[in-house]
Formats: sequence, structure tokens, C-alpha cells
Amino acid sequence: VIPYVLGVGVISALIFLTQIEFQWKLDIEGIHILGTIVGFLLIFRSSNAFATYCQSNRIITSSSCVCADILTIGVCYCRGPRPEDGPEIHAKLRDAKTGIARLVLAFCVLFKLHTRVAYEGYMRGKVDGECKQQIDFDVIRLRGLLRKRDFDRIQEVLGFDWNLDPVVSCDGEELWSITQDPLPRPTTFIISALRAEFLGLCGKPYGYMERVLNLADSRIAELQRIYTEMSSHVSVPLPLPYCHLCRTLMLMFLLVYATHIDPTLGSIANIIIPMVIALAMFGIDAISSEIEDPFGDDPNDFE
Repeated sequence: VIPYVLGVGVISALIFLTQIEFQWKLDIEGIHILGTIVGFLLIFRSSNAFATYCQSNRIITSSSCVCADILTIGVCYCRGPRPEDGPEIHAKLRDAKTGIARLVLAFCVLFKLHTRVAYEGYMRGKVDGECKQQIDFDVIRLRGLLRKRDFDRIQEVLGFDWNLDPVVSCDGEELWSITQDPLPRPTTFIISALRAEFLGLCGKPYGYMERVLNLADSRIAELQRIYTEMSSHVSVPLPLPYCHLCRTLMLMFLLVYATHIDPTLGSIANIIIPMVIALAMFGIDAISSEIEDPFGDDPNDFE
């Protein structure tokens, strides 16, 4: 924002000095209409960005609560050990609780991973080196949480070919390719595995009674809905033409506004005021760009 504001200040100062030297001033009546249009567009964009930010916050909060509910159901609703149960039943009871817990944790890891690759990876086909490093860390976490067959399946649908070398872009940045084929996403696979885990433990002496499935299935369905809503937010950004229109009209307004001010009002009205207006406009635009996609690894994104 600061370079743009300083640039507007320099241009305004040049226009001000030129007006004093040559004694001229433009009187454009439509400048007020243009300013109103720019203000309306910026307010509309900032309002939409804030609404998206609030919805994203609700998605994060809901996913945490639902994961906690599923973990509580998986750990607390198991049939407790009885005195006549042998060590084998005790071991299976422990494995059942552990299986639910590791799948819930794997969902949390994949939920975050999907926010990293949904747009740049699955939509555009490539991710940069920093994103690839974060994905590698997530994959290591998943390897410690999942069984080998589940982990192999996750790697198949993740979309990376781990044997390919990165390509170098025109600006020297290394980019890793990721498939854009409509494969089942890893998060959807984990949700299905979680549902199958509850179903497989139903009716077992170390598992769950059938009525517990109603509680678990409703929470898992809510988890699927939350994931779908998050994926929709990440994959459908602000239309690029709208963003270009806002910034083009802002620049036009700021340049024309400097020529509209009466030079006899002094340097404050001709230089400082346009800089303050530029700070307000570019600041709103920058804040909107920052909060309209709060998923990811940027400093202002949700963790």
C-alpha cells in the first residue's frame, strides 16, 4: 500500500507544481460520480470479503467441534470391559478407540492440506516449493497415523507424482505438478474410512451398540458438509475482472482528482489529501484481498 500512496503523492505534487507554473486547472463535473462508483465497488468488495471471513471462521469452529464430538463418541461410547473379558477383548477395545482417534486426527491433517492445494494445485495444476514442503510434512504426519493400506490409498488420490522433478518457471521459481483429474479427494476418503470404522465395530463385544451409529453418522455427515463448504470457499475466489475493474477505476480517480483541486488551496489540499484518499482506497483493497481467502499459510490465515 505504501508504495502506491507515495506514488500518488509524487504525481499529485507534480500536477500541483505544473498548475502553479502554467496557471491551469481542470473542472471535470463527472469526477464526483466516478468517486461514488469507486467507493461503492470497494465497499461491496470489502463487505463480501468480511462475510467470507466470518463464514470461514464458522467453518473452522464447526470442524473443530464436530471432530471433538466424533472423538468423544468413539472413545466414550465403546462397550466397557467386563470382568469375564480376556486380554484379547481388552486389546481389541483399545485398538477400536485408537482407530477412531487416528482417523479423526488424519482428517484434521488432510483438512489443512486441502486448503493448501485446492486452488493452486487442483485448480491450476502446480504448487510452489514452500507449499510442497508443507505437504511433505503433512504426508509424514499421515504416515504415522494411518495403516499402510490407507496411507497408500491416500498417496494415490493426493495427485502428486513423487518421482517427477520440479519445473522451473520464467522467474526462476521451482514448481511441482499435481494432477487436475477429478479423483476422490483424500479428505473424502478419510471420511468414508471413518464411517466404515464405526460400522465395522457395530455389534461387537468390544465395539458400539447400534444406536450409537445414529449419533456417529450424523456427525460424520456434518463433517462432510463442512469439508464441502470449505472446498467451495477455497476453489471459488473473487472474479479477477472485478478486481481489475476496482483497481483501474481507483487509479483513474486518483489521477484525475489531483487535477481537479484548486492550486490556490495550497500543498495540503493538493498533495496530502490525495495521499490520504489513496491510503484509504488501497488499504481497503489490500485488506479485502487478505481476508477473502483466509485458508492457507499466510500470516493472517486461520491455523
